[in-house]
Order: sequence, then structure tokens, then C-alpha cells
Amino acid sequence: MSADGAIISLTKTPGCRAWIDGVGCWLIWFQEELMIGNAAGESSDFRLRFPAHLRTRHAVVQRTESGDWLNMIGECRVNDSPVLLRQPLFPKDRIQLGEELKLSWNRPNPLSGTAVLSFENQRTADHLDGAVLFQETCLIGAGKQTHIRCRHWEQACILFARGGELWRRTQDSQEIGPVVAGEPFSVGQWRMRIETLTDLR
Repeated sequence: MSADGAIISLTKTPGCRAWIDGVGCWLIWFQEELMIGNAAGESSDFRLRFPAHLRTRHAVVQRTESGDWLNMIGECRVNDSPVLLRQPLFPKDRIQLGEELKLSWNRPNPLSGTAVLSFENQRTADHLDGAVLFQETCLIGAGKQTHIRCRHWEQACILFARGGELWRRTQDSQEIGPVVAGEPFSVGQWRMRIETLTDLR
């Protein structure tokens, strides 16, 4: 796992947290499966931990060559229909876990395989505001096709994979370089900082 001051590796850490001025904190996830559950108890796997009436391991979002899937462990609905074991996910699908947690699934940019899991009615216990399931690129900015929307930004930032590492550049390519864990950087007048995950429970 990358430590502060090291370039973020896409293979040595499962993901990272992006702290963004005026937006909040987002998970950027590098692996093909992401567990969703409650905030109680412990697990050997990282999971999105919501303060909701869910199982510790309630559902898994899975990305495969055949498409995106929601695998049910506890009660799940997609577009108001009950999930029976496994359900394919498509852009703008509405997901409900248990009785109260509402999420949405999207792939806002047709040129990128990266997907977005938006939290519609609550943050996680770790104060995450949303999750990006990273696939080669992640666009951050004001446009409707961005993965993390920052409505007040005048410039956009692109995170991308290069040689097994996470790199960044501004949309006009004026600034380019690897992302260093814990090191703030600016996009126009706004700042952001990306940290690797340190708690995998």
C-alpha cells in the first residue's frame, strides 16, 4: 500500500480517497468488486459502511467483461424490482438496499469505462460522498459527463492510469504528473488531495 509521499499504485492499494474543495470526499476504487454493508462489526474486506439497517456484507458491485452487476446478499432492489441473486446494472439505474439506503449507478462519459455509484440519501460512516469505480480514466470538473462533478470549477482534472500508477493532468494539459499520496495539488483556484486507504475493514 502506498504511504504518504509515494506515488499511488493501482495494484498495491485497492483504492484511495479524494478530498476535493467545495465537493467533499470521494472513494476512487481500483478493484473489480466493491462490497457494501453496514457500519457495525468488522470484516477482512474493505466495504462501503453505511449507518443503515443492512447486513455487514449486504451486496457486492461487480465489474466484468460481460458488464456490471449487483450481487445480492441482503435485500436489494433495482428500479423498484427485487433482485434475485444477481442483477445487471445499466446507466441511471436506481438501487435500494434494505428499507432505506438509496444509491444510483451511472457511466456518465461514453468515452470512459469508469462508473459512478452515487449516494442519494446518506453518506458512509467514513464520510464518503460517493464512489468512482475506476477504469483507466476519471474526469473531475463541472461538466455533465464528469465522474465527480465540481460545479464551480472552471477547469477540469483528469486522473488516468500510466504504467500501473495513478497520474493526473489538467484538461488543457498544462500540468501533468503522477499523483503523490497525501500531497495537495491545485486545479485552477481549487485544491484537492488524494490519500490511499489505510483502513481495510
